[in-house]
Amino acid sequence: MSEALLRAIADLEARLRMLERLEMPTVSGGGAGAPASATYLTLEAEAALGAERRLVLAGRLVGTDAGGNSTYTVDLAASGVVAGTYGGATQVARVTVDAYGRVTAVTQVAITMPLSVTTRVTSAGSPYAVLATDEVILADTDGGAIVVNLPAGVDGKHYKVVNCGGAGNDVTLNANGAETVHGLAAQTLHDGEVLDMHFETTEGWW
Repeated sequence: MSEALLRAIADLEARLRMLERLEMPTVSGGGAGAPASATYLTLEAEAALGAERRLVLAGRLVGTDAGGNSTYTVDLAASGVVAGTYGGATQVARVTVDAYGRVTAVTQVAITMPLSVTTRVTSAGSPYAVLATDEVILADTDGGAIVVNLPAGVDGKHYKVVNCGGAGNDVTLNANGAETVHGLAAQTLHDGEVLDMHFETTEGWW
């Protein structure tokens, strides 16, 4: 036997010792040479590793075996969410994310805006103490003049007061304590007039 052939045989034996066993996972359709019941990739080397290692595909991964002398592809498994754009002018997307950062569920939630709280006041309810929950106050002065007393102002609070009467009776709008409404302790609204105001601690109601 020639020296060159002996070297080739020795080289082959060394390679076989470094990779003693390679078992490709079985997938749908089966790859050429894949063991009938294998579900993992096993690598066992010489004494360098000391024990076999198994490459196992987790449930969030999927493998595709293209057959002998070809490629084995590992990819993310489908999460169940349809690819696309969610949300818009009238809806917002509500998503569920798993521990691996994958979106596993999406629902569309309608965007709703809270309605203004509208309170109707007549002369029978005068003087009327404005509540923190009020927003729009419709003062119907057809039966007589109405006094509306504002609560202590809170930064950013908004009220709209409307004299919706047509009989010539006024609405008197009083600020709380030393606070002011448009720079005055009180404001008068005639028929059809509206006062839309916001509160700021230093400036009062404007």
